[in-house]
Amino acid sequence: MFLPTLLAALLHACTDAADTAAQTAADDTTAEDSASAVPPPAVEDYDFYFGDLHAHTGLSGDGGSSDFGDCVSDCGALATLVEDARARGMDFMSITDHLNGSVGAADSLRYDQLLATLLAADVPGEFVIVPGAELFFSHAEEGSYGHKNLYFFGDDAQLTDLSRAAIWPDQTSEVDSCQAIWRYQTGMEDRFGPTMLIPHHPSSRLYTDWLCGSPDHVEAVEVYSRHGNSLGPSVSYDPMFHDITPEGSVHGAMDPEGMAWKMGFVGGTDSHDTRPGAVCELDTQREEFPYGGGYTGVLLERGELLDRGAIHRALSDRRVYATSGIRMPALGVIYINNEPAGLTGERFGLERDDDVRFEVQVSEEHDGFVQEVELYMTNRIVPMEEDGPGRWSWRSDGGTVPLWAYAELVIDGDAWYGEDGCEDGGEDRSERVWLSPSWFFLSQDTSEG
Repeated sequence: MFLPTLLAALLHACTDAADTAAQTAADDTTAEDSASAVPPPAVEDYDFYFGDLHAHTGLSGDGGSSDFGDCVSDCGALATLVEDARARGMDFMSITDHLNGSVGAADSLRYDQLLATLLAADVPGEFVIVPGAELFFSHAEEGSYGHKNLYFFGDDAQLTDLSRAAIWPDQTSEVDSCQAIWRYQTGMEDRFGPTMLIPHHPSSRLYTDWLCGSPDHVEAVEVYSRHGNSLGPSVSYDPMFHDITPEGSVHGAMDPEGMAWKMGFVGGTDSHDTRPGAVCELDTQREEFPYGGGYTGVLLERGELLDRGAIHRALSDRRVYATSGIRMPALGVIYINNEPAGLTGERFGLERDDDVRFEVQVSEEHDGFVQEVELYMTNRIVPMEEDGPGRWSWRSDGGTVPLWAYAELVIDGDAWYGEDGCEDGGEDRSERVWLSPSWFFLSQDTSEG
């Protein structure tokens, strides 16, 4: 009995040694993998900047400044425009005075003088100026193509010859075709570097014709301003004060059975009283506007310099989001099969049974302001569950992944503004953050690639 017992003992000892060695190797591999693994994106990894991309001065025919134009009451001054804007805490802005249309356009001398003042005030890393203009496009037979803001993101050398006459020499809004709009934009880019044409209040009167153009032309849309909420007629927060057309709304443009446009979300004030960024005050020049307006949030890699080029890249990549006027850092992350796949705003290719999880993050210091987070999807709205301080998530079940989805954060406005309050109109005293949408498609569907 001794030999079999010894052999058994030796075999047991060898097995234990092998198991120990295997476990040690596994532990070493795990440690190595853990050390080399890239952590998932976190809100702390990024810098967040906020600004008003849609504001008018007295140079617009329907605008007013205390030192120029037809000011109704309590307008800001052109002389202190930049100083006042910076005092409101913004990191960037664009003055988008009208250059055509029936409301009256800025004259060349005044526009060029203001443009020179603004460009001289551009300080990368501190306060960035994005030159802009509001343009209206229409056709004698087809009607309105909609209001769009033109933005210039070139460097100082590229913008040397930028002027009122170079952008739009007369007051007419009529073009000979839809395609003429995009040929015009291409011409602007050839002369002045990167540009964008961004639709605003797209579902209002003179609504945006989404059949004109394509997602390759328009990379972002303004979803909130002093006009109200452009997302869709079923969205109750700060509805537009004038007629809204479902076909012109942002949801209508994103409809996968329609045009299926893929755009990032931005916000602005559309103020007309030379007070860009004054989101806690109603417009003194256009008293019919019932709301204070919003901001655009720009998401940059930690340490990336804020300048016009960085803002353009963020807009192109849809690493932007809209707010109803607060400056809250917020991040959206998409996980596929529990692996981080990218940030919200991107397009994601999936296999048929892939599991998708949305995650929304705010910093822990802002967690207490968030009342709830909802996920708007192609055909439904679902609450996101709180996973811990400053984190909310939603997971797809059984492959029921939407074609598009975006998160809306509901913020306690009274808590955010405190004793100072915020007279921004509307019946709902809460605030909102709308992250740019994400889109999903089957990987073998090359039409979405």
